[in-house]
Amino acid sequence: MSPKMMIKTSILICLICTVGLSAEADSSANLLYVCAAMFGMSVSWQYGAGFSWAAENMDVVGPRASLFSLGCSLGALSPILGGYLFNRVSPMAMWHLNLIQVLIQIAAFYVMHFLFKNHSSSMSSDCETDSPATYKGDNNRSTKYRYKELNQMEDVNLSSSEQDD
Repeated sequence: MSPKMMIKTSILICLICTVGLSAEADSSANLLYVCAAMFGMSVSWQYGAGFSWAAENMDVVGPRASLFSLGCSLGALSPILGGYLFNRVSPMAMWHLNLIQVLIQIAAFYVMHFLFKNHSSSMSSDCETDSPATYKGDNNRSTKYRYKELNQMEDVNLSSSEQDD
């Protein structure tokens, strides 16, 4: 399954679970257990699939890779806010918060899909206007640069002991 399809499936399962729980969780314990387990299972795919999908569409190294870690750490605020709402408002407020977060996630997915689609179409139009050799050469140049960086890293001596002559 492609990363994009995994994300779509995960978001759909999350949406079904949160809508079901927001509507009926206070009346059925079985529904609560099943939907909470399915929600947790589908959320577990999202980080890896999102990272893979982004890597298919852009170069995810350096500062861009750190954005994924930052986004993941911001997700740690959700349980804190959910716990606060659970205690102060009602237990159902936690599932309403999850529903809002899933709707935001759907919007973010479609924005990223639109951006990646435009980015890939502009790359293909660049490829059509340039000769294939020029386009391939640019790709090889960036690859050679990466290998040059790696070779420089291998030349660095990381040992802390000094060698006696």
